[in-house]
Amino acid sequence: MGRYDSTRNQFVPGEDVTLFPAAARGATVNGSAVPCTEFNDADLTLTVTAASGTLPTLDVTVETRFYGGTWIAIGTAFAQKVAAGVDRLMFGGLRDEVRGVATIGGTGTPSVTFSLAGHLK
Repeated sequence: MGRYDSTRNQFVPGEDVTLFPAAARGATVNGSAVPCTEFNDADLTLTVTAASGTLPTLDVTVETRFYGGTWIAIGTAFAQKVAAGVDRLMFGGLRDEVRGVATIGGTGTPSVTFSLAGHLK
């Protein structure tokens, strides 16, 4: 599988993936398991478009596991977000499934609008 990368004007092997679609979230959430048996790496972009409440924070990690196994964190976590911004990280060592884990903190009913998406390769 693969896709055409218009910025590089070339075919890039792999598959696009969305671990968290863009949405406002106000609580800690584990993303759904995404199959990735054919891939070793994930190039992911965390995009935060809004944060509200008192001192809102967003911490995002990426986890992987063998089917039915225990989830383990891979790579380094994205830098904590307290406002709109974009970060991109590469994660290696994928097993059979991958997911995102988002921890939202703060007071006064914090809410953070974000997405986590990228490319498996």
